[in-house]
Amino acid sequence: SLSASQAGIRTEQRVLYETACALAEASTLAEAVPRMLKAICEALNWEYGALWRLDRAAAVLRCVATWHAPLLPFDEFAAASFDSTFVGGIGLAGRVWATGKPVWVERPGNAPDFPPEALDGGMQSAFFWPLVIEGGVVAVLEFFSRDIRPYDAEWPSMFESLGAHIEQSLKRRQFEEA
Repeated sequence: SLSASQAGIRTEQRVLYETACALAEASTLAEAVPRMLKAICEALNWEYGALWRLDRAAAVLRCVATWHAPLLPFDEFAAASFDSTFVGGIGLAGRVWATGKPVWVERPGNAPDFPPEALDGGMQSAFFWPLVIEGGVVAVLEFFSRDIRPYDAEWPSMFESLGAHIEQSLKRRQFEEA
């Protein structure tokens, strides 16, 4: 049987591999994002994931993609995400964008800005990660679970690797297009 650290390494490798495949096989980042969200959620047991991209012209975050576990009633939550925007510092995604630091919410009572739509969907825990490219936050990844999830100290390094991988893929794509 695998030790916890071996299992964690295998999970990280799976997430990085699936992300690499999604990025390599898609013609645009927008096309790759739903597959990336699915891979991350399935590997790490999150039931809902979304990517909020920075709209520099409007100075807001906009939801560009979501994924949720099949057969779970999150369509309303996803619709609310697509209808919402965040400004810097407001809401969990806005806070992560403004600070450039991840946020882990083990229980909704620990975060006064926990989305009401998430509560309505029975979500208990959340994880928000800033996607940093060339020193600036360009997007925020969010994940939710109906289970109370304690903080996992291995995730920051995994998500840093994931972010570096996405950044390298985008730079390579820009180079190829030039």
